[in-house]
Amino acid sequence: IEALRNFSVPQRFFISSANDANVPVLYVDSAGQITMNSQGTQAIRFNFDKGTGGVLIGNGASGEVARFQSNGRVGINSASPLATVDIRSVLGTIPVASISGVTSFATLVVDNSGVGDIFTASSSGLNRFVITQAGNVGIATTSPTEALDVVGNATVSGNLTFYGGARTIASRL
Repeated sequence: IEALRNFSVPQRFFISSANDANVPVLYVDSAGQITMNSQGTQAIRFNFDKGTGGVLIGNGASGEVARFQSNGRVGINSASPLATVDIRSVLGTIPVASISGVTSFATLVVDNSGVGDIFTASSSGLNRFVITQAGNVGIATTSPTEALDVVGNATVSGNLTFYGGARTIASRL
């Protein structure tokens, strides 16, 4: 263990391996950033963000990859999380998120005790699908007024069965 050794980045504290005393395995720089395994692009970096009071995790190749803020927000590939958990894709060839499991319960449970929608799916900011707090499902509408509200054409392959008193097909022009 050495302190105040002169490397290309001034460090206050570092631990180097027995194999190469000039390559720190762990060090704390003068800004308070902790770096582990600092060998080029494989470096793992932990940094206490004095501005937000959070913790940043990154690597030597692409910089920051995750952020844990003191306000409880977590960002993955997001330097400014917009929600409690904000995950953003940086590759257009893989899904942003994947949920799978072996369970006798639902794979995903969404419980909203507030007044906002339960689920909204959008593309480039345009609403495509919504499940409201009332349980109404809307496709191509942000405020469905029926259990299923589709704006636009729909195709049904198979049987379409109507139950209840009135069986009306109407046009909204």
